[in-house]
Amino acid sequence: MTKKLLFIMIATAAVSLTYAETIGYWPFEENSGQFANCPPALAGALPFRLGSSGSAWQDPEWSTDGYSGNCLHFMSAAGRPDGELDLIRPEPETDVSMYNTDTFTVEAWIKLDSIPDNTFDYYNPYQIICFGGVDSESANKYAYFLRVTQRSEGVGMLNGYFYSSDGTGYSFIHSADLLVGQWYHVAFAVDGSSTTDNVSIWVNGAEEVNSAAASPRTDLAITGESLAVGTNWLRQRGFNGYIDELRISDTRLATSELMINGGSVNIPEPQRETLAWWRFEEQAGQIAHCEPGMSDISMRLGTSDSDWHDCDWVAEGISGGGVMCYSDIDTGTLGYLTVDAADEAKVPTLMTESFTVEACIWPQYIPLLNQAGTGAEFGFYDPFSIFDIKEWSSEATVTGDNSMFCLIRFMPNETGEFGRLEAAWYDDDTMRTILHNSTDIPQQEWTHVAFAYDATKAYDNATLYVNGVGTSFSTSRLPRTDQILPKLTIGGMWAGNYVKRGFWGMIDEVRITNKALTSQELLLPENPHGLDAVYLDGDLNRDLYVDTADLALMAENWLAN
Repeated sequence: MTKKLLFIMIATAAVSLTYAETIGYWPFEENSGQFANCPPALAGALPFRLGSSGSAWQDPEWSTDGYSGNCLHFMSAAGRPDGELDLIRPEPETDVSMYNTDTFTVEAWIKLDSIPDNTFDYYNPYQIICFGGVDSESANKYAYFLRVTQRSEGVGMLNGYFYSSDGTGYSFIHSADLLVGQWYHVAFAVDGSSTTDNVSIWVNGAEEVNSAAASPRTDLAITGESLAVGTNWLRQRGFNGYIDELRISDTRLATSELMINGGSVNIPEPQRETLAWWRFEEQAGQIAHCEPGMSDISMRLGTSDSDWHDCDWVAEGISGGGVMCYSDIDTGTLGYLTVDAADEAKVPTLMTESFTVEACIWPQYIPLLNQAGTGAEFGFYDPFSIFDIKEWSSEATVTGDNSMFCLIRFMPNETGEFGRLEAAWYDDDTMRTILHNSTDIPQQEWTHVAFAYDATKAYDNATLYVNGVGTSFSTSRLPRTDQILPKLTIGGMWAGNYVKRGFWGMIDEVRITNKALTSQELLLPENPHGLDAVYLDGDLNRDLYVDTADLALMAENWLAN
């Protein structure tokens, strides 16, 4: 138990050392797939694509042998520039201008499989990271790079290098020896605002300071492929070994701010706040009111003061009242809720980078499968929309479906006998979807569903919950929050001047929160302390207190495992 408490104290001290200058951070924890993600909330967030294309050509391998968890293993053939190398870099069209700066710190953990060759005929340094582009004469040039070169047979050394705008190169070598099979923390920093003591290079936190009478060039024409990891930007001189925990900052960090000394990625996370909560207890009238003290956004039954497209009040909600929505495919009759016209301007307050949308649903029916396809292809005829925020206005800067912030809908499974939960959103002009394909949702039973997006994480940052069981996905595609005139719909999907794909069944307890909630924080009906209970860290038995009972449970779990 003493060891457990000591670990908690040390971990708390470590996470308190955070710095705001990080613009990109890749922990390489995905362990599968074609992309390595960065937390979307960072200013320079972008995903790295493995290899030179969508295929496996020049892909490094995912590995579980990282310095911290997983990592990438680059297996370049002695770093030779003949295509036999591994690399990662952004897609060509990606905006990397954030990284085109004369002041920066790049750092990573590396472990070498071999030491570079170093002969007069074949000089082969191993590139860790490189930034380059094309100059005014259409010549390929470098801005900066960090690499490993050979000091002597079997011994490597760290080399930081940058070029000024006149093409002059400045090289800096660290005195530490680098050997095969050992993890090293390496870093390189330049302060472009100074010419004295303006360059630092580190190995395992040991700083060596240098002066350069110039700063890195920022005048090159660049593309997404200007930023490369495991090779130079021309796909040469590949790295041979493991790379983990890559971080780039837009300032020259102090030694104490490096990851090896507890410096970490600082992504400000707001205090958990319920932005809106509709409980549908009115049981009469045209308006469903938000709970007091929140966004004060009222939802209107249907689209007007008449009963046109109204859903119905019901007394059989999951906890008191609820609403019955309709989606009659044969007659085209829908019943849903839309944001009241007086409150439309408040909808953008619900669109935060991290969020959770949750509700309890009671489907009357299962949506129909696509009559032209098969369920296995997930080509759906009429999915039931539970919740939707999107903009569709010719007067706005963003128009059409590509302005969707968040859509949660109820889909049929492969057989059409049960339902599945799907979430969708748009990043720029591309629709992103995730499907909770491990839990079937029955008809005519209450089920809690939720979609949580965590912009502070690089992986497992999009989670779908069904009755508290989560399925997580990794994405760097942040739901867009730039809508000017977004619409909010419950029980349907906004499509310009009408609503389509309505939900058919009861909906209750719709809540929006400005954080990605854990399963313990959701509005699950079995929550013994009310639907909005907040549990402290360490409250293992969920009695709203952290006490000796929790310590006893911790010891029991520790012994059991």
